[in-house]
Amino acid sequence: MKTVRWVVGLRIGVVLGSALALFSPQTVQAQYEVFQWGNFEDGKLPASSKLVRSDAANVMSVVELDKVPGMPPEFRSAEAAQETGKYALCIKARPAPDQKFSITGGLAIGETLNREKLGANGRSLYQMDFFIPTQGQTPDVAVLAMEAGSDPAAKTLNPTSFYRFGVTAGRVYFSLLEPTTNTATIYKVDKGLTDGIPRPGWHRFAIAFEGREKIRCFVDGREASFSPIMDSKLQSLSVGVLAAWKTVTYDAYIDNLSIQSTTDEMVMPVSPYSAGWKFPEGPASMRKSATASAPAAPKMPGLNTLTSWVEPEAAWARAKSENRPFLIYFGAQNVPAVEELNRLMETDSNAKSYLQRCSCSKVDMNQLRGGTIARQYAVFKAPTILVISPDAKSSRRATFRKGDGWENVASQLSGI
Repeated sequence: MKTVRWVVGLRIGVVLGSALALFSPQTVQAQYEVFQWGNFEDGKLPASSKLVRSDAANVMSVVELDKVPGMPPEFRSAEAAQETGKYALCIKARPAPDQKFSITGGLAIGETLNREKLGANGRSLYQMDFFIPTQGQTPDVAVLAMEAGSDPAAKTLNPTSFYRFGVTAGRVYFSLLEPTTNTATIYKVDKGLTDGIPRPGWHRFAIAFEGREKIRCFVDGREASFSPIMDSKLQSLSVGVLAAWKTVTYDAYIDNLSIQSTTDEMVMPVSPYSAGWKFPEGPASMRKSATASAPAAPKMPGLNTLTSWVEPEAAWARAKSENRPFLIYFGAQNVPAVEELNRLMETDSNAKSYLQRCSCSKVDMNQLRGGTIARQYAVFKAPTILVISPDAKSSRRATFRKGDGWENVASQLSGI
């Protein structure tokens, strides 16, 4: 997997080696784990990437997002800048004047994940972030879950078997392409979901595989009306993106091609791009109860107002400069134990006192960056609190379960 956008261990790993060595993976209930993540943050295509179709090389490049001219403010909003980082993939569709057929091109990232390994309750998410411009200008782009080619050394793939979920002709759709047919054997469209997408803005498209048969499709956690789909024809799949063009000229911007997986029954991760939707996350039936404006995407809770929660890098810098313990709170949305620990931190005087003497950061384990940071520290269960001394010579961790009191957490963290 390619280097991530920023991981706290990479910045403080020189002095933190002894602390990291204290931790080893535990057999506990996992959150979503990052299996594959391509984010283009070194300014070039990931080493594990392969072109999809021979035309892809002529239309793809990695671009610096701050230098793309003529884009609306939503292109680099605070949420977008945090999630997409500095660089992204750009696909430039330039149809020829006499072009009679659609041309496709794209990119595949990394290794395959087999649906059979998910178990009865597991789920894998094949995802991409895609910038959708104003109405009437939507590029034809889809996230792929595709079978790998027969030649592992090949740099260009011409896949004949894949699921795809994205936008075509201005409509959200899902399709299955098989090698024995020239047309899709499954093709579904959701006009209501199409009409509800806030524009312009970045959005996360996800194909969710549940076990060996069930397939669900989401845009920012809003499920398509045709979902779920039952199909088990394709099992061992890698993630990619595919664009198509025939008559429309466009520049498509894509980031965070990724696979997240869990072997446990869990809700969808909260999308970082939920602001502006008119109906809430969840199944299509939730659209009927839509309010005038859905709330913005929830963040990891701010907890009590006396504690300053900042990004891990800033928290570590403060810990060293002020000689405070460095605390990372690993949580996740919609996890009952996390919600209970949040309440304790807001109300328990001993908990508040402990937090105030630390330099605190919080990480959502179900997001791409947060999940990668958690894996670096061998944190596999939410909620977990990790505390490291400012000289990085000692550390403690506490894993919280429903019904535990703060005294249980404090006993696990004692000594720092």
